[in-house]
Amino acid sequence: MECTRGRGAVHAPRISLGNARYGLRERAGRPIAASLLLQGGGRLYGRYWGALEHVPLLHFECCYDQPTEHAIESGLAAFEGGAQGEHKLFRGLMPVETHSAHWLANPAFAQAVETFLSSESARIHRYVNELQEHTPFKAADVPAPGL
Repeated sequence: MECTRGRGAVHAPRISLGNARYGLRERAGRPIAASLLLQGGGRLYGRYWGALEHVPLLHFECCYDQPTEHAIESGLAAFEGGAQGEHKLFRGLMPVETHSAHWLANPAFAQAVETFLSSESARIHRYVNELQEHTPFKAADVPAPGL
């Protein structure tokens, strides 16, 4: 596949490694960017990303456009584009609350993080609801959370 983003052509092969989905972007045979997503339970989870040079819009191609295309082609129930970012609304990714499991070895630090997360949860809930009011979809077309 050739992506004409920025200067010249960027080659973008897709590689599958079990539940991992890896996209490498190259220019003139030299890697310039990569994205890593995980797939499981009918969902595609993203995204880890890195680039060696700036190519306008390549981040969106690697982290949203191509993964969305893969999710649709594969019949997945949802593409979770990662936390944060109002810019995702314009790409059709509606905000959802996510859950994370971490273990922290230091009890005092673990308690501090737990205290923060307890207070942050209500703010995040309000923020997700506020962003849901700005959906780019018509009411009948609103996808299920995470899709």
